[in-house]
Amino acid sequence: MGGDFFSPGLPDGDVYILKSVVHNWDDEPATRLLQSCRRAMRPHARLLIAERIVPIGDAPSEAKLFDINMLTIVGGRERTSGEYRGLLERAGFALVREIATTSPLSLIEAQPGFQSIRAVPA
Repeated sequence: MGGDFFSPGLPDGDVYILKSVVHNWDDEPATRLLQSCRRAMRPHARLLIAERIVPIGDAPSEAKLFDINMLTIVGGRERTSGEYRGLLERAGFALVREIATTSPLSLIEAQPGFQSIRAVPA
């Protein structure tokens, strides 16, 4: 089902999937759209976010180049794992795990009130 993240009344569901959505926004509007999802979610629902995760350090990375594109084109940004964790916590979620894939995108799983994290290699 579709919905408007910035309007009240998102449909309730068991799983919410956001692919290449969060990176379109800076922290404040990204937090608002995640809060909107959180308000609509049942207590045991899951949030799956498919985005690039910027690695820590100075090594070249496709995610770092994409970050520059997002900043200059739409004012959004790519984020590190820690930045996603903080964004999710501010919106009422806890990061459950990150799943690396063979693509440039990783899956970030979050759940309301859940307090653990683990990384899963591709």
